[in-house]
Amino acid sequence: MKTMLKVKLLRVFSLAMLLVVFPVESVIAHILTETSQFPDIKTSDARFDIVVLVGMGIVPETLVFEPEKKLSRVDLAAWRALVANLIAKSGDKPDVNAPAKAALEQGLVKSLDGDATYAEINKLFFQGKLETAQPDAVPTRAQAASYIAAGLVSPTGVSLLEKNGVQAGPIGEVSSVESRTNPDGGISHFITVGGVTMPMYTHGRVGNGPSDLAKWTGRTVRRSYVRKQGDISLWIYLESETVAGMVEEPGHDHASHSHEEATNTTAKPAEHKHAE
Repeated sequence: MKTMLKVKLLRVFSLAMLLVVFPVESVIAHILTETSQFPDIKTSDARFDIVVLVGMGIVPETLVFEPEKKLSRVDLAAWRALVANLIAKSGDKPDVNAPAKAALEQGLVKSLDGDATYAEINKLFFQGKLETAQPDAVPTRAQAASYIAAGLVSPTGVSLLEKNGVQAGPIGEVSSVESRTNPDGGISHFITVGGVTMPMYTHGRVGNGPSDLAKWTGRTVRRSYVRKQGDISLWIYLESETVAGMVEEPGHDHASHSHEEATNTTAKPAEHKHAE
């Protein structure tokens, strides 16, 4: 009898220790902005385009983005491999070489050597159908991000995203942000934009606005993207118009980097496609 009691006490003690070491936590939204996604894009003209591409899973979450660095063929191959789902999305320490090699093995690219041109971006992402002012020019990584982001609203870009369950979402005023408790104890933020209500993805991104989603009520969304998972549609990116007199949250205190402006002509703009 005493032995059984000791075993039960030992089990209770062991469970208590496990709860101390591995506390049960509710799922908390981890929303990133242009000031927290990468430390070196805060003053880049392409910062919102970079963040939206990360949110779509096109640009990997590396430690820095290096916006002024020339776009290499390794970069381009890796970006295209991720959107084609040739390799699992990157983790805390992504290996950019792995998706690039996957793109090479699948025949998406012919070489990983040297720098990439606008014409190569156009061919890989948009089947060469975009109008490009300087097709043989080599863009910076920031310029490449803006070129791709602009091209995603073209018919070829829309088709590319739809294969991954992503589409441009509604724009307009954020009329409400409602927090709802999930069955697992976590919190979901249901955001209404232009009369359409959807939950925000736990690891969603926002541009030109605070990471605190509760503060988005009353803002005007100028660009959004939605991902469909089964029967559920989720916001994965919301970008706000600039709000006069409203101070945005400060960025992280990282080492500063110099930035050059994007000067090359981007893809010909097209109308946004909105979710039904």
